Amino acid sequence: MSLFLALLGCGGGSAVLNVWEGPCCDGTPIAHGDYLVGWGWITDSDASGAGLVTYHAWEGGGVVGRQSFGPIGGAPALGADDLVLVPSDTLRAIAPGGGIFWDQYLPALASTPVSIAHDGAIWVGTEAGSVHVFDRDGNAIGAAGLYPYAPVGRVAIDGDGVAYGFARHVSPEEPEQYVLYALAPDASVRYVLPVDVPLAQPALIGETLVAGAYRGPVADLEGEAPDFDLAEMVAYDLVTGEETWAWPTGGQPSTAVETERGEVVFTVDAALVGLDGGDVAFETDAGTTLWEPTVGDDGRFYVGCDTGLCVFRPNGKLDVAYALDAPVYQPVVLHNGWAIANVGRTLMGVPLDRDVRPAPTWARAGADNRGTGAR
Repeated sequence: MSLFLALLGCGGGSAVLNVWEGPCCDGTPIAHGDYLVGWGWITDSDASGAGLVTYHAWEGGGVVGRQSFGPIGGAPALGADDLVLVPSDTLRAIAPGGGIFWDQYLPALASTPVSIAHDGAIWVGTEAGSVHVFDRDGNAIGAAGLYPYAPVGRVAIDGDGVAYGFARHVSPEEPEQYVLYALAPDASVRYVLPVDVPLAQPALIGETLVAGAYRGPVADLEGEAPDFDLAEMVAYDLVTGEETWAWPTGGQPSTAVETERGEVVFTVDAALVGLDGGDVAFETDAGTTLWEPTVGDDGRFYVGCDTGLCVFRPNGKLDVAYALDAPVYQPVVLHNGWAIANVGRTLMGVPLDRDVRPAPTWARAGADNRGTGAR
């Protein structure tokens, strides 16, 4: 792949790093400490086209591990001791150098990504309608049964260890029935309530759970995409599960993030939107389709877009835009002073400060520096 980065809307140049280029990085990379993990689905000719997951880990500029197996039901996560936790037909913990560190039973293929609580507890759901929680060492803590609903998407976990998520009815005759569930730290059920069709992953914002929802009649779907003119961003009370406010988006909303001021920030088509208790705090048209935002320690929002990478100030104003070779359709990872984006199966790093930094140790091998200068 030919790599190109241009800086739009301001003077000077920047640097682009070709960190990794290969056929097995489809998902959002995972970063922790000195490790950067890429993962994705590949096809193995000896496995009759079965979906496999492969990860690479970097330390000191070289690949230190690779593991392939399948199928998987959602995105892996990095847990305690730099273990890569993969939701498959079991919950597998892969050591950074490769090899299975521990392997825990699941009753069916995982149906959700792995989610990690503040205390290291590990949450994952299955196609059998169960949600399981393990401690950081892989020991089972508890499980909840939601059948005839199967959990979908990641769970959001509050500071008390309570997990919140959505589940979908498994019957083909009831394809668009969803519930919102809340589970205690031991996976005991606090509530399971019917909700409209969710359009994004749930996010914890203050004392509410926020997610996009389709408000139209489910009978109109019949396997078709929702009419996003009928979409809203909805906030649910954590204790009761009841709606506290809703805001019509007029388009498909992304997963939301929270600012230090407690604002709800998400994208709708080409707009970055900030809400304060259901009221608009800012709304910026970027002129290019935006994807899920990531908020940095500096309060800025880093958003993949059709033209590359867009960076917005805390007040929602567009700060800088990077034009890359291909669209960035996934969340941007912020790690060790770099914004790392998956661009057409190539991981690329953009320095976050106004002076170009040297490549981090894990990026120096094979780094492709195409320019220097200051923002």
